[in-house]
Amino acid sequence: MRISTPLRVLCYAELLFSILFLSVSRAHAQEPLVIGIDHIPVVVTDLETAQADYRAMGFAIKPGRFHADGIRNAHVKFPDGTEIELITAPSAVDALTEEYRAKMESGEGPVYFGLYAPDPAAVLARFRARRVEAQNDNGMLGFSAASPLHPLFLSQRNKAPTDKPEHFAHQNSAERLSALWVRD
Repeated sequence: MRISTPLRVLCYAELLFSILFLSVSRAHAQEPLVIGIDHIPVVVTDLETAQADYRAMGFAIKPGRFHADGIRNAHVKFPDGTEIELITAPSAVDALTEEYRAKMESGEGPVYFGLYAPDPAAVLARFRARRVEAQNDNGMLGFSAASPLHPLFLSQRNKAPTDKPEHFAHQNSAERLSALWVRD
């Protein structure tokens, strides 16, 4: 489903307002509900080529793990917990891999954006109080494919026990993902 540009702008404006509201509304009492970027999944058609391209730009690459649905990935990890996830789906076997395959047909690039929410249950409660439909998948909050918020998900940070110092040692001195620009 293609959303018209004015509606998309309105949806993104509502999204930004919601994120800002979630981020500052509890600031006086405790930590904000949404802290910032968690990670950006970037769909690629050839994972090995993408890894070589990112290495050529000075990024260290952490190999991914096996996924039951056939997804293959690799990570550009930063010391603050943010990351870029290079991801490919060799075949469409479920809704997620179907979506990745569809995105790959129109080109490579970011497909979703993840925000860091230390307490997903509190975010979900806030969404429900405002009648925003969100799905909770083991602490990762997402939105249905029909929602204009579908590209967004919120989750806690996952520090992997397999992370090593060399995964964060980028030759280009990058330390974090600090901003995300969304365009039509």
